[in-house]
Amino acid sequence: MWSRSTPRVEAAYDAVFDCCLAVLNAERYSTHAAPGHHQEVLEAACALVGTGTGLFEKLDALRDVRNSKYTGAARTQADLTEAKAAMQRFTELAVAWLKQKHADVLRE
Repeated sequence: MWSRSTPRVEAAYDAVFDCCLAVLNAERYSTHAAPGHHQEVLEAACALVGTGTGLFEKLDALRDVRNSKYTGAARTQADLTEAKAAMQRFTELAVAWLKQKHADVLRE
């Protein structure tokens, strides 16, 4: 079931995933569209950035919520609130890490 929160939760997840890809690309890692690649990308980027297991678990839960679209489950306002908070925290850490480790890839 589609809800008004659905596209916004998915947008938050997409932002996190794209940021993870940027982190991995900065380190010259490549990714492939094999089964489980989203979880592997999240885990690797979180390890590089140093998020700790708590934030990784929140992002992995966000991945599960995102994947629930395939079963028809609706997203709730609570899902959106948690997704936005996890996205904000991860992107802050990732941008700080990129500035420290790969300032050459960032333009302001």
